[in-house]
Amino acid sequence: GCNFVFDLNGYTLSANTYLFSIYNPDTYLIVEDNSANQTGKIECTMSGGAIFMVEGGRVIIRSGTFIGNGYVSILRIQQAGTAEIVGGYLQSEKSYAVNNEGLLLISGGVFESMSSNALQLYTGSALFFGGTFISPQDKPTFRYRQGLIDFAYYPTHPSEGTTPLSELNLEYWGKTMAVNDSLITLPDGYYVMQNNQIVDKIYEMNKYYFGTGPRA
Repeated sequence: GCNFVFDLNGYTLSANTYLFSIYNPDTYLIVEDNSANQTGKIECTMSGGAIFMVEGGRVIIRSGTFIGNGYVSILRIQQAGTAEIVGGYLQSEKSYAVNNEGLLLISGGVFESMSSNALQLYTGSALFFGGTFISPQDKPTFRYRQGLIDFAYYPTHPSEGTTPLSELNLEYWGKTMAVNDSLITLPDGYYVMQNNQIVDKIYEMNKYYFGTGPRA
């Protein structure tokens, strides 16, 4: 395996290919920007992503600015990969800031898509401890297909810079789901919520988990 820290140190890196491709499950990568003015930046035009976790490994993003120009996700996590995002700004012009199929842990940072969903949770697991999520007004915050999404540790009273739980939206197979206090405390099922009203019940949730309710 290979363990290392990549410090942007105020510099800008531009590439039309992957900046990091991880094929070794024992690889441990930390990306951060320790410059005084926090001006370190990565710009990428590769459709697969600036950081592509192909066969496992662990990535921690602590700080820095990450820009995907075009249909580019900043971080793409395959099934065996684990990514932890503590801080930083991740923006995609036309795709998802993060495309997850592994294990995603978010405790901070800003995730923005200029024309799509901030996150795609395709498979795998995602645990939210905080974070700010920005999508166009006509797009749900998350595009969710299958896996485990856990808001159990999300702040009840959001700290500065954390999106309130009531403003997070999930697109579930074409449906828009407002994730709010009512949704995560329903004991007997999982529901599509609009304006705090139940409009549809989802029965296919035997494999999926939201928030602090019972696991099926």
